[in-house]
Amino acid sequence: MSTDRQSGRQLVALKNQIVSGFNDSHWRELGMLTETFDMVTRHPRLLRSLSWGDPDYEGNVLEMIKSIIDADPDNYALLLDFVARTCPEGGEFVSSTDDGARRIVFSASVFKVPGEKPNINLVSVMMPFDGAMKPVYTTIKAATAATGYDCKRADDIWDDSTVIQDVFSLIFQSYIVICDFTDKNPMCFTRLESHTHWVNT
Repeated sequence: MSTDRQSGRQLVALKNQIVSGFNDSHWRELGMLTETFDMVTRHPRLLRSLSWGDPDYEGNVLEMIKSIIDADPDNYALLLDFVARTCPEGGEFVSSTDDGARRIVFSASVFKVPGEKPNINLVSVMMPFDGAMKPVYTTIKAATAATGYDCKRADDIWDDSTVIQDVFSLIFQSYIVICDFTDKNPMCFTRLESHTHWVNT
């Protein structure tokens, strides 16, 4: 998250996905995965407001996901991955029934297929948004610019209200995808599953 405004937009996008797709068990599972189980279950309003459909639930969700990330910044990647796998509706979705068109088959119908065609000058970077990784991204951007490519990361876009849709759109439109597997970031692995052209750096 490179700026406070971007951080806020990401948290709101995650909150919206969680509100539409989480149940009590999902919260408990997330708590176990991020080692914040006590924080989740002992929150005075989170699970209660979910159970009763109270109007303060959305605010409690926002507060909780911020607390989970504040407890350990590495929880952000775990949170993104868990929400992406948990919230989509089940079933298979095929992007096109036209035999002559490009087709993408999803195991869950969460993504909108971008209308733009792939850009042969676009390089996308899948990596942790951690501030400590900024020099790496800056170096990659400089190298791609020197060779005539445009380089972007998901937090450079903010076209959609859901973070994962921006990630998918960027991968879909990119000619090259560079992935940094530092700390075995689960979101980097998740993003690779959607693309066939990638470079391991």
